[in-house]
Amino acid sequence: MVFEIGIGTSQNWDPSLAANEALTQALGKLTNAPTFTFLYSTIHYEKNEGFKTIIKKIYEKIPEKTPLIGGTIAGFMNNSGCYTRGITFLACYSDEISVVQGIGKNTKLNPKRAAKDCAKQIKDSIKGEWKNKILINLVASGIILKVPLQGSKKVLKIPTLLNPLVSPALTLVTKFIGRGLGREDEVLEQLVKELEGFNILGGSTLDDNKWEKSYQFFNKEVHKNSVVGLAILTNNDIEIRSTLGLNPTGIKISSSKIGLYNSLIEKIENTGATTKLFEKLNWPKEYLNEALHRKTLYYPFCYIKGKQLCSRVLALVVGENLVFTNKINSEMELYTASGNSLVESINPHLEKSAQKLELYISCCATLEALGRNIYKVHNKIIEKKKDEPFLLVFLSGEDAYTPNSELVRLNESFNSLKFF
Repeated sequence: MVFEIGIGTSQNWDPSLAANEALTQALGKLTNAPTFTFLYSTIHYEKNEGFKTIIKKIYEKIPEKTPLIGGTIAGFMNNSGCYTRGITFLACYSDEISVVQGIGKNTKLNPKRAAKDCAKQIKDSIKGEWKNKILINLVASGIILKVPLQGSKKVLKIPTLLNPLVSPALTLVTKFIGRGLGREDEVLEQLVKELEGFNILGGSTLDDNKWEKSYQFFNKEVHKNSVVGLAILTNNDIEIRSTLGLNPTGIKISSSKIGLYNSLIEKIENTGATTKLFEKLNWPKEYLNEALHRKTLYYPFCYIKGKQLCSRVLALVVGENLVFTNKINSEMELYTASGNSLVESINPHLEKSAQKLELYISCCATLEALGRNIYKVHNKIIEKKKDEPFLLVFLSGEDAYTPNSELVRLNESFNSLKFF
């Protein structure tokens, strides 16, 4: 029985050289051609079809039918370090697993259809019975619209009379143009319905935390507005775990008007949502600028679903409207996060180590909030793992689901999948 993992990294600005460097590192750890591969890249290789160049180089060194999925991410860490620029390539060879793939397109225009298409390809390709089935999924994130004369901003000041028009306008743009909200919740909900009995680990692709661009990789192709999935079928034991380093403040948020596919608050306690939030936090009006996003990273909006704490980071402020990347609840509470609490939330994942493979998903907001303190997380993992391979990627929203548990998307969490 064999389970081999090779992980390569490169920060070379040349996409061709970066691919060769990462490939050499990863494939050097395998004794056979890979069973599947993951490719994650920061947005910096976008120009001149850099992603296509990287993928082309990869397929010059691996068999043509080798499954590959991946996408653009805010950053990543592995045994070699922490990065917010570069690529990482994971190659796995194992005779203990079987893998199949799927892809669905136009996730913003028709998320349920995209999820069904992806799931059907996976279901139709599965052969045999397996103890555990895991879906690694990546979905296109939401995209911030560029406003004339203002560009892509996270705080937009608008005339008061336009406040009621924000939710219907953003809904129309998302539904008919395919910009704006990612609608990843709907994709995930449909995937769970279609892929009964599957465990899920994944999240949303993005750029360098600007939410202007997002790409997904599927074999030799580069996509936008898609969901890509790799199903790993195994008789090995597995474990999926999620943790949040958040603490309640007691500040309640009772939303009296919600819109944009349940991802926007227009009014809190019948008052403009922005005004009321500032009142509850006792913040001065001077805080209403582009720096607001960074402040709100430490005050996520949370609610309980079943036994699971669900966290939401504020994405945009448009006049009196508070916009989130995922679905919210009408009754929520502000929680607090600190650098220490976020770092310490990795600890439960390190209680036992998996020698075969450990994959981690975290949030781009965690990466931004921690800054250089992210190295403390890396040090904790390395101290436990030593030379055993692991990969952690920072996405825009995190999916970690096990059958018979509550289905939620998270922000500012750590999530792990371990093969034993």
